[in-house]
Amino acid sequence: MRSAPLAICGLHSRTSCHRVIYNAVTAVQAVGWILVSGAALRGGLTRDQKSTLVMRNNHRNGYVALAVYSLLALIALWFPLGIAIVTTMLWAYWLAFGVRADSAPMWPAPRPSVVLRD
Repeated sequence: MRSAPLAICGLHSRTSCHRVIYNAVTAVQAVGWILVSGAALRGGLTRDQKSTLVMRNNHRNGYVALAVYSLLALIALWFPLGIAIVTTMLWAYWLAFGVRADSAPMWPAPRPSVVLRD
């Protein structure tokens, strides 16, 4: 008995199957981001208005990622090379975005409890 991913691989070339699975897993990851950001917004788990806006933006982007990567997984069945190029470009974009992301600390630095004087 074969599993569903193996059955899909049997219908299509091996490389096509890998692209479908990669984009499908990324779409599932987007569902995780939607659930986490939604829970944070509903539960009031954000610190201030700025963090609430960031979380709302992440929530919206989760839906966009779900749609994009689901479509890429579906289209990869017919156009594996084109989707490989698009997926690679998206990966490079997210890598560059992550490297350039604001590296400000999430919480203010703790204040020393003892002040040393000269």
